[in-house]
Amino acid sequence: MKVLYPFLFVFFLTNAHGQSNRQLKNENAQLTNRLLALEKDSAQLSSELASLSYEVRALREIVRDYVTLIDSLHTADKKNKYLIDKYQRQLPIDTLVSFPEVEAQFVGGAVAMQQFISENFEYPVFEPDDLASCCKVYISFIVDKFGNVRDAIIERAGHPSLNESALKTIRSMPDWIPAMHEGKAVASRIRLPINIHPE
Repeated sequence: MKVLYPFLFVFFLTNAHGQSNRQLKNENAQLTNRLLALEKDSAQLSSELASLSYEVRALREIVRDYVTLIDSLHTADKKNKYLIDKYQRQLPIDTLVSFPEVEAQFVGGAVAMQQFISENFEYPVFEPDDLASCCKVYISFIVDKFGNVRDAIIERAGHPSLNESALKTIRSMPDWIPAMHEGKAVASRIRLPINIHPE
């Protein structure tokens, strides 16, 4: 029996070593499978990222084309408005109503009109001898049925520099709300005094 002890010890040691090797091989195989799966997932992710990058570039091109189209439409709209306005100003005034039921109005009312005149009027420089005639000028103009300001004239002149600045300011006004008479927009004449207060 004493002779068998070393043999059994070597047998058990060899058997344990074999089990350990098999376990390591199994773990290596599992790790290899996991690495292969990770490589597959990585390849799929790279493919998806490449596809997403392509879609992003395509979307950027679509947005750029859209912005270009909007700019073109905006430019065309401005040009059309200019041509319509020019055409309307050249139309003969069929009926000029002297006393319409509802007067033409500057958009925003009298306060907004005074603010527009104040912000856009170019104040001339006066000599001391000119102060007597510099401070007021009377202008009349027509607001047609489309709201266009046209045919501005000086009805009572002030200083020549004031007259020129006043006409320029009136002609630069935006469209008004036209007068109404018998339920229709009509052309009417507006008379407007412009006062300035030189320093």
